[in-house]
Amino acid sequence: MVCLATSLALFGSARDAVPKEPAAPDTSRLHYRIDAAKSRFSIETETSGLSAMFGHDHKIVVRDFEGVVSFNPGAPETASLELTVRPDSLRLLDEDVRPADRRDIEATILNVLKASVYSKIVFASTAVTAHTIGDGIFDVQIAGELTMRGVRHGVTIPTQVIVRPDLLRATGSLKLRQTDYKIEPLSFAGGTVKVKDAVTLSFDLIATRFRS
Repeated sequence: MVCLATSLALFGSARDAVPKEPAAPDTSRLHYRIDAAKSRFSIETETSGLSAMFGHDHKIVVRDFEGVVSFNPGAPETASLELTVRPDSLRLLDEDVRPADRRDIEATILNVLKASVYSKIVFASTAVTAHTIGDGIFDVQIAGELTMRGVRHGVTIPTQVIVRPDLLRATGSLKLRQTDYKIEPLSFAGGTVKVKDAVTLSFDLIATRFRS
């Protein structure tokens, strides 16, 4: 009886020691990497009040950014986004600005963003709500945290997303308040020209699928 009990115990231990099969990968979840060369990302500023007639609104393009989107078309609310922007890649798009003025404006932007200290602007999603509006087309609200100049602040990005097996496209725009990130809006000409606190970010992001 002792030998039988011992054998059963050993058999049970050996059975328990058999490694479990690894969990099958979640093939329904698709991963996409943003292609900056095919995407568009811009920032628009506006002058405020009566000073607008003396000032000049500017459009700034972001040249260097990267990010990853994870998306399950069957459960779009589980989507996630991580996006990183290099502030030193911001360039003035206006064609009618003199070269010297362009250099001054771009230098001012880098100084305002403290690009020499904070080399990255980062957005990370924390929650997503989504509604299907067509075949592979979704209206999405991406809530998350944007960190800029060392200041983290919550934002929600309204986005339309088109999902295809090997391609994802996300378009939208939002307004950011500079003061939320401890940025004092610029003023010129003795204060007669002021830049509005709110700036508009617009994007048309193209991302291609990769296998994780």
